[in-house]
Amino acid sequence: MPLLLGRITGRIGRVYGDAAYAGGPTYRAVAEHRQALPNAEGVFRPKAPDVGGADTLDVLSGRGRHARHVAREGRRAWERATGYGKRNAAEWSHSRWKRVLGDRLRSRSLEAQRAEAAIAASALNRMAELRMSRAVRVA
Repeated sequence: MPLLLGRITGRIGRVYGDAAYAGGPTYRAVAEHRQALPNAEGVFRPKAPDVGGADTLDVLSGRGRHARHVAREGRRAWERATGYGKRNAAEWSHSRWKRVLGDRLRSRSLEAQRAEAAIAASALNRMAELRMSRAVRVA
């Protein structure tokens, strides 16, 4: 995570990630880059042990704050409050890309890869315009 954050030159609001990134080192990396990246906040899905022991975590840290929010109000309420669904939408978009178009580029040259990616993105955008089916939560 520190290497990824070091590559960003502009301002960011939030850094999203799944539970694999929900540990103290990741939250510390985001906090350390707060000065370089104003307003940066880490939003990582709290792990079950963190939620169970939310009272023992520092309330001022993002890790403790998010774990307490999940413990108090539930995971869905936390997702809505933090905008975590945006991360899910990005994951679904990437998954859709891989399912429809494959998991790798076939062209060898960089110029051809750029063209291939542009064509693939255009195809997915066209599918979206034609109203691709969407999953809807029933319960």
